Amino acid sequence: MFDLLSLSVCYLLLTGFVLAVILGVFIVGLALVRSFYPSLAFGRSILRMFIFCIWLLLFSTLGEIAWVYLTVGHLYDNPDLLVDWLPYRPPGRWTLDEMCGGHLLPGTTWFQMYLYWFGIAVPVWILTITFYRWTRPSPIKTVGVKDKSAPIADSMNHSLSSLGFTMQTKKQNLVRVSAATVLLYFAVFTAMCWFLDFAGLGKQGCQQRYWLFRDAGNITAILAVIASSVLWRPRRGLAVGGLISCILWLIWTALPRL
Repeated sequence: MFDLLSLSVCYLLLTGFVLAVILGVFIVGLALVRSFYPSLAFGRSILRMFIFCIWLLLFSTLGEIAWVYLTVGHLYDNPDLLVDWLPYRPPGRWTLDEMCGGHLLPGTTWFQMYLYWFGIAVPVWILTITFYRWTRPSPIKTVGVKDKSAPIADSMNHSLSSLGFTMQTKKQNLVRVSAATVLLYFAVFTAMCWFLDFAGLGKQGCQQRYWLFRDAGNITAILAVIASSVLWRPRRGLAVGGLISCILWLIWTALPRL
């Protein structure tokens, strides 16, 4: 039986490295474009791309878990399950890893493989885009454009006030993004606690995992409650979801263990 927890960690590290490289290329390209268009919102564009990559990485990890749980041993076998699913690449020979002995099971067709991939990829992209739209920095609002004939002093005051508003907006977005990241992490953490218990890894494995996850959850649950209070007014639905995750985690810790 494959270890989904170790598989998820490896997937996070590998795909996270790939997304980090993509983000780096995006920053370099954006810097080149800014040399031609100085008015380009450089920092806000990088922050938006970073937030999108974070959501894509987290939901892709859930997609990888779902793919392995639903298809490995049912549609195909592969001894090397390091990265078998990607939201932006349909399955193929790279999925089977034939050099390591992977192969389709009798009766499995590639159409079935594509169908499973599509059924997992669509929710991953929908969740990624939805959470990105919830947490992306909003456009900077300005009071208005002063008349060119206005005095220099009025123009300076307007610039300083606009700068203060911009800095306040960035701080608020940074706090909200951090809180949303904590809530998503804890939701994934709680879902993994329940999922691994139902995956049938054995009583001894469940006991060791219980004590390890309980100690980690004692800290993250407190952070999740704080993050929910921060997002209660701007993102009420996300805050409620975080509190529900806390309740589910408390139920998981209270379940009888043999």
